[in-house]
Amino acid sequence: MNCGWLTAQLVQVSEYRSQDNQTRSRKLLAKRGEIDKLVAEKKAGKTIIPLELITRGRYIKLKIALAKGKKKWDKRETLKKQQQQRDIERATTR
Repeated sequence: MNCGWLTAQLVQVSEYRSQDNQTRSRKLLAKRGEIDKLVAEKKAGKTIIPLELITRGRYIKLKIALAKGKKKWDKRETLKKQQQQRDIERATTR
């Protein structure tokens, strides 16, 4: 893998350009070492998340982050806390 690609991302560059190619795939410019690190982390089970999209002239800068997903027990715990919070709010508003 020599380069990274941004796919299915809506990018509104200019209001004067045509609206046809806003969701086309765009090639990401990165150093070889950065790409290798991202590929290794992706294979390890992490997800690459776009945080911020900055447009300057004809270039687009994308800030990304690596994230690790929650385990199943952690998701259930979070849902349980959310449900308890909803019950508390319902009880106090009555």
